[in-house]
Amino acid sequence: MFINPVITQELILIAQNSQSLKANSVHGLSHWLKVEKLGLQLADQIQSDRDVISLFALFHDSCRENDFTDLQHGARASQLLCELFYQRKLPLSPEQFNLLNVACRHHTDTTFHSSSTIACCWDADRLDLTRIGVYPDPELLNTEPAKKLAVRISII
Repeated sequence: MFINPVITQELILIAQNSQSLKANSVHGLSHWLKVEKLGLQLADQIQSDRDVISLFALFHDSCRENDFTDLQHGARASQLLCELFYQRKLPLSPEQFNLLNVACRHHTDTTFHSSSTIACCWDADRLDLTRIGVYPDPELLNTEPAKKLAVRISII
C-alpha cells in the first residue's frame, strides 16, 4: 500500500470512487503506488515535500475517464482537490495545497517546473511510463536523479 501515512483509507476510497476506469487500468491504483514510491525516492535526493508528492500520486489520475486521450483529467483532479481542501480533508497548508493543485492540474500539459516538489511529482509519473512500453526521455525530466534513473531504466 501507500508509504506515507498522509494517505488515509478515506482518501484512497475518494480517489478510487472518482475514477471511472476499471480496477486494472494502467492509470489506476498500481500506477499510483508506483508514482508515490518513485516520487519519494526522488524526494530523498532533493529537497521536496513528501506529503504533496504522495497526495499527487494518489490523485493525479483519479479523475480519468479513459486510459487514452483525456485532456481534462488534470483539471478534474484539481477541482476534486479544491473540494477536499475546503472540506478540510487534505492535511495541507495553503502553500502545500497550491503545489499539489498545480502539479495535478498541469501534469500532462507542462513539462518543466521550477518547484522541486512539482518537478518530483511530474518526474515520478513520467518514470512510470514503462508500464505502457515507453521509456522516459531524460531530456523531458526535471531533476537530475530522475534523469539518471531514466538512463538506467532504458539500459535494462
